[in-house]
Amino acid sequence: MVVSSVVRRCAGICLTIVLIAMGVSTPALAPSAGASTGATGVRVSPNFKLGKDPLPARGRDVIGMSVDPNAPNHIVQTNFDYVRLRCEYRVSFDGGKTWRGGSLRGPSGFPDPPCYINNSQPGGRPSDGSVGFGAHRNVYTTFSAEHDGDRDSVIVLRSTDGGRTFKQRVAALPYSADVDYRRPKLTVVPGETASSDLVYITSWACSGRSFPLSSGSCNDVVFSASHDSGETFTSPVPINSFTRDLGFALDNSQITVASDGSIYVVYRIGAGSGTTLRLARSTDEGKTWEQSTVRSNFRPQRGFIDPKLVVDKNSDALYLAYEEATASTGSDIFVQRSTDAGATWASPVRVNDDQSAAHQIAPWVSVADDGRIDVTWFDQRNPYPGNSLEDVYYAHSTDAGETFSSNRRVTDRIGNRDVGYKPRLGVFAPVNTPIAGNKVLVAWADSREGSYLTAAQDIYLARIDLRARGPVPVQRIRSSEVVHTSVELSRVAYPGGSEIVGQRETTRVVVVNAEEPADALVAGVLARAQLGSVLLSGEGKLAPAVVREIKRLDPIGAYLIGNEGKLSEKVQQQIVETGVAADAIVRIAADDPAETARLVALSLDRRSDAQKLTGERAFSQVVIVNPASGSAIAAAGIAAQLRVPILFADFRAVPEATKQALEELNVDATLVIAGEKDIADATLAELPGPTRIGGADLYEVSRALTTHAIERGLPFNVVYTADPADGMAGALLGYVTARRGGTFLLSRGSAHTRSMLGMVELDGRVDRIVQVSGS
Repeated sequence: MVVSSVVRRCAGICLTIVLIAMGVSTPALAPSAGASTGATGVRVSPNFKLGKDPLPARGRDVIGMSVDPNAPNHIVQTNFDYVRLRCEYRVSFDGGKTWRGGSLRGPSGFPDPPCYINNSQPGGRPSDGSVGFGAHRNVYTTFSAEHDGDRDSVIVLRSTDGGRTFKQRVAALPYSADVDYRRPKLTVVPGETASSDLVYITSWACSGRSFPLSSGSCNDVVFSASHDSGETFTSPVPINSFTRDLGFALDNSQITVASDGSIYVVYRIGAGSGTTLRLARSTDEGKTWEQSTVRSNFRPQRGFIDPKLVVDKNSDALYLAYEEATASTGSDIFVQRSTDAGATWASPVRVNDDQSAAHQIAPWVSVADDGRIDVTWFDQRNPYPGNSLEDVYYAHSTDAGETFSSNRRVTDRIGNRDVGYKPRLGVFAPVNTPIAGNKVLVAWADSREGSYLTAAQDIYLARIDLRARGPVPVQRIRSSEVVHTSVELSRVAYPGGSEIVGQRETTRVVVVNAEEPADALVAGVLARAQLGSVLLSGEGKLAPAVVREIKRLDPIGAYLIGNEGKLSEKVQQQIVETGVAADAIVRIAADDPAETARLVALSLDRRSDAQKLTGERAFSQVVIVNPASGSAIAAAGIAAQLRVPILFADFRAVPEATKQALEELNVDATLVIAGEKDIADATLAELPGPTRIGGADLYEVSRALTTHAIERGLPFNVVYTADPADGMAGALLGYVTARRGGTFLLSRGSAHTRSMLGMVELDGRVDRIVQVSGS
């Protein structure tokens, strides 16, 4: 089997690769106005990091964010720094484009930094993330803090300069001998003057430090109020006093206040199948509380329900968002509405529009001035192997919560919860707030710059434009030759370095000869399965840039695809010199491309010997392509996304190596990505359970494959494209598409891409285009 000269010649040409939202240091990006559907609709900006921190090991989460109701580009944000044990704040006056800030401090007698609680569980976090705007330039926030090792107090801080500094600090709920106050939340009702804001706080009241919470150690949700802009606070009042006999109270929502001054808080009592969501309402500024049930027999997915409650200030309608288990293997996001001050609630409306049994968790809800309801959450709908991979999704409602829009993926890189602090310290919601210009600002904890060694977790943001116009953005990264391109793509795919599954480091790199795009095509699946990159080499030695990239990734192993005629012993020795153990380097060598593909497929087989003996299938299906056809590269993305092997076939026959692989893997279904001109019907009949994704030419094949990928639930907010003449670039881009998340198209350039997006009905649904083309 011979790889066509059209595919081979790409290895030596200069490439232009269009990439966006790198999050890493790359050559200068040059924006382009090309490639647009011309549609008007929702568009998400590139994801961008909040602030700069030189500390390699970073850990930020528990986000609070609010916008000034009188200045929709004035935003104040807070978060907790797990590493430095401090609460941080930042302020922006330009809609989140630029920020300034610092660290919050406690009153006299509290340590600095004060954000430390002697409890490592999620319930022991110092804050739930609260920011509120008052009159004039007042801004408020809150957290819990220990006082010289005593129990936890609730600290309320006030800024009088719009969030530039927080100088007023009050122990609103001072510690006592018997009670800790944890995870406070805050809401502000602006006063007539700067000194008359109403500041309301709620907190868990915990009788001790014992965990888990089911022991009853935290059994009340308490309320306190300030009538003088946070100078003094009333004694705490339990809002759940009428339900104490029903069980402990936890997971209180944000406080929300209606136009008549009524105060609302939702909390939960009980656990497991006995969980109930309760509404507490006060009409006398929190002195007394009425109770009602929102949901009984609630089915929690996690130990912490963390419901979110907001009010539409135009209609006083209440909206409650929460996650709930809907199957033994999944959960969904729901919103309920009450239009009668919480006396009755409409049936829950599901917000996520996928039909899978995936987990959707940790919602956040806000209401814009025009009544639009915005919801964000973490979502595992995309068929990524492993339960630790997630995206942030968004939906909105313009009919008072009766229905919600098609869901929009916000993240432009799949998150790995195993990197960072989420698996150890809890998952907090991706926060959203409406800002100027029909936009929504979203913030979440993201570990894309973290690794096995650093576990770095930062706050990332994105702006959602609900009335976007103009061309879909296209940006370029230029590289003088294809070996350096492989390095740049590696940095794009893995900006933080090595990744982990659970607490186990797993990254292995795959090295391929720069003139063997067929090898790179099958290597992309192997690299994605090993949480690593495909790097290119000449026959004799690795380029210095490749050596540096292997050191940066710090992998635990490597694969060499090719015999010593393709990758010399010098190449292997250079990898050892980067720190990879010699016995952790595996060479997959064969003279025939079909045999190489078979050996790579076998290396992807994770069955035990016992599973093989009992006839368990290695994969639900494998991908079949003809490597001599231009359409073969179209398979690079979906195969790597599904982590299923690519095997080869000719027009007239299935090679013996492919037949052997199908038998060894016990595969009974194949996805054949080729038109009838590339793989004949008679050849197709030789394959087990074939499904053809075909067309009259390679572009039709690619469009059909994109439609198939979307039907399978793969993300499509980012479209990656390659010119079929640039076979090596397309083969490399496949694993990048898989790691970052998106769909993959073959096209001849920007104008052709614009046309193809319309053909696959992606007009107005694409946020950006990542394009590979010859120089």
